[in-house]
Amino acid sequence: MTLRQGALLLAVFASGTAICMSVLAGWQRGGWLTERFVWVATGIVLVVGAHLLPALAREASISIRSIGSLIWVACLVTACYGHVTFFLLAQQHAGDRRAATVAGDMPPAPERSLAVVMTERAMVTRELASVNQLNCRRACATRNGRRMTRQASLDALDAEASDVRRIEAQRDRATGMEDSRRADPVTSRLAA
Repeated sequence: MTLRQGALLLAVFASGTAICMSVLAGWQRGGWLTERFVWVATGIVLVVGAHLLPALAREASISIRSIGSLIWVACLVTACYGHVTFFLLAQQHAGDRRAATVAGDMPPAPERSLAVVMTERAMVTRELASVNQLNCRRACATRNGRRMTRQASLDALDAEASDVRRIEAQRDRATGMEDSRRADPVTSRLAA
């Protein structure tokens, strides 16, 4: 293989790869099928222009080369933007797939929020305090029954609050894992 053939082969592979990235980026950008085709066609034109304009304008006059250079810069910048779009969307899709492996581990939300449980606990605590304030002259059994009932309710609410805190901590950990899986592992390590 001669040097010229090697350069041609490299140029074909580089252009083919760039066209594939532009096709995928254009396909992901469009909503309707017609919009996708227009984005794909525009991306192909820009990549081909960025790759071939310098070679096509090489033998032209200086004025044509100047105009061709401006068009080439515009094609190059927009093709690079398309490539960046491709890489960002590919990274996002990979992150979504990594995050989907954790999404099934999310525990169900508690039936009542911690605020509701703590509000009810405050009411029961206040009732228990008022029961404890009563003098025990005649109805000691009634007062003791009320106190035991309130204390049992308070213990149950404490247990429920503990469960709600545990579930919320599990959900926070699962959300954190999902977020960390969504991030690109290489970029995260480089940023650290």
